[in-house]
Amino acid sequence: MTIVQSPQSWIKHTFFIGIIAALTACGGSGGGGGKEPPMAPPDTTPNAFTIPAEQDVEPGEEVISEAVTINGINRPTPISIVGGEYSINGATYTSAEGTINNNQSVTVKLVAPEATNETGEATLTIGGVSATFSIATIIDNTPPSVTITFPPAVSLTEGTTILVRGTASDELNAVESVEVNGLAATSDDGYATWAAEVTLEPGVENVLNVTARDSVGSEGDNLASVTVRHSVDLNIAFPDDQVQFSAPQTVAVDAERNQALVVDVEQRAIYAVDLATGIRSILSENKEGDEFPLLLERTDFNYAGIAVDSENGVAYVGSSTESALTSGPTVLSVNLETGARDAGSQHATSRVSHLAFSADADRIYFGSFQNGAFLALDPIAKEYEFVSWSSNNIPVDGENPLTSVGAIAVDNMRNRALVTTATGEQLVMAIDLSEENPGVRTPFSTASIPNTDNLFTASGNHVLTSITVDAANDRALMVDRGLDAIFSLALGGEEEGARTILSDADTPNALNTLLDPTSVYVEEGMTYGLVVDKERKALMAIDLVNGQRVVLSKSAVSPP
Repeated sequence: MTIVQSPQSWIKHTFFIGIIAALTACGGSGGGGGKEPPMAPPDTTPNAFTIPAEQDVEPGEEVISEAVTINGINRPTPISIVGGEYSINGATYTSAEGTINNNQSVTVKLVAPEATNETGEATLTIGGVSATFSIATIIDNTPPSVTITFPPAVSLTEGTTILVRGTASDELNAVESVEVNGLAATSDDGYATWAAEVTLEPGVENVLNVTARDSVGSEGDNLASVTVRHSVDLNIAFPDDQVQFSAPQTVAVDAERNQALVVDVEQRAIYAVDLATGIRSILSENKEGDEFPLLLERTDFNYAGIAVDSENGVAYVGSSTESALTSGPTVLSVNLETGARDAGSQHATSRVSHLAFSADADRIYFGSFQNGAFLALDPIAKEYEFVSWSSNNIPVDGENPLTSVGAIAVDNMRNRALVTTATGEQLVMAIDLSEENPGVRTPFSTASIPNTDNLFTASGNHVLTSITVDAANDRALMVDRGLDAIFSLALGGEEEGARTILSDADTPNALNTLLDPTSVYVEEGMTYGLVVDKERKALMAIDLVNGQRVVLSKSAVSPP
C-alpha cells in the first residue's frame, strides 16, 4: 500500500522529535534543570608509600630523607610523626600534627644515634597509612690505633721489669682498654696516654705486644710491639758484636733515613745506627789519601760536634786538632748517602765547640772553646760571620761576657741559641739570633738564675758538654758529666731556665745508669731522647716523661 505524506504532516513530526530530544537533554520531562553532578565520596587514605633507608651515617648527624609524593587522597588528610620531624613541600620541619593534600611531597628529618653500629628510625603516618624512615650509623670494625712511645723498637735492659708507655686513639669511639702481653695498662685520660709495667723473662728477648679495644668491641692484637732483651750483664754487645764503637762522643739524628749518627773520636769515624734495629754501620771514616779527613785529635777534649740537615742529605762535623795550622777546615760536610766528605767552611780553628743547625735560618752555629767567639756559617757560601764575641765587643755593648763556648742548641721558637761554657764557671747563656738584637747575650741558667734549686756542676772543664731542645715539651735537655746526669731546663714561663733532673743514678731508678754521658739529642717527632755514654760505649734511649733508660746499641766492654 502506498502512503503519501503531506508537507504539513512532515513538519509536525519533525517538531515533535525536537521537543523529545530537548527534554531528554534536560534530564527528562520533569523539573530540576541545572543541578551539579554528585561529588565523589571523601578519601583520606593515601596510596601506600615508602621512605628509602640511609646507611653509613655519621654518628650524631642530621639526616633528611628523600622526598615522597603523597597521592590517592581527595581531602586534607591528617599527618603525624613519631621519632623525628617532617616537612611538606620544603616548609619548616615540625613534629606537630598537621594535614597534607594530594600530590604534595614530604621529607623526614632524623638525628642519627651518637655511636657507631647503631640504628634509628622515625615513623610517618598519613591518613592511617604509615612508613618508617630507618638510618644506620657507620659500622666500626676497626680497632684503636696504638703507638708505643717507650721503649724504642729494640732495647737492652738489666731490669726485670720495664715500664711501657704509649698512646691510643680511635676515630669513631672511645678506647675502652689497652693491654701489653695481657697485662692491663693504666690511664687517667681515656688511654690517650697509657702505661703498663711488664715483667720480663730473664736472659732472653721479650716481645711485648699491645692489644686495644674500643667501646663497641672492635679489638686488635699485635697493634704495636717492641722487643726488649734482658741481661744482668750490661757489658755485652747489643744487638750484635759487629762494627763496634771505640769512643763514641756525640749523636744527632738523620730522620729521613731513621738513623742516629754517632761520632767516634778514637775511630775518627761517623757511625750510623739503625733506630729500628740498633745495628751499627760506618757511614764515613778516614782512609789514606783523604782530602778532608776527620781530624778529631785534641788530647784535652774533642767536642766532635755533629749537626744534620736531613732533608738535604748532609751532616756537618766539627774537625780540629791541637793547632789551627794543621786543623784543615773547621767544619766538614758529609753526604748522608755515600759518606763522602767535603769542606764545609773555608776557615780553620783548632778549638771547635759543638755544632747546631737551624733549618729556619739555614745556618750552622758553632763556637770556640778558647776565646768564646760564637759564629754562624752559611753552608752554601761556606763563609761565616761572628754573631757574638765578648773580647771583640760583638755586639757593641759587651754585656754578659762569654769566655768560652761548649755545647750549642737553637731555640727556633724564640730565635736564640743556648750556649754552655766549656771551661771555668759552668753556665748556660742565651744569644739572640734576631735581626733586631743580634748577638745580645743574656744569662739563661746559672748558679743563681733563675734560682738556686737543682744546681748543675759549678765549675770545671768540658762538663756541660751537650744541650738540645725538646720543643714538644718546651724545654732544653743538657748533659752534666760531673753528675752523670741529664738536666731539664724550662725554655719559657716565669721560671725560664729552671732546672730539674730528668735522669741520673737515682732518677727514676738505678737501672741502666749513665756512667759517662757526653751527648744528648732530641729529634722533633721522636718520643724518646738519645744519650751517648762514652764509658759504656753505648747509645742509650731515655724516656722523655720519666727519665728511664735502656740501651739502644752498644759495644762490648771489659768488666770493671
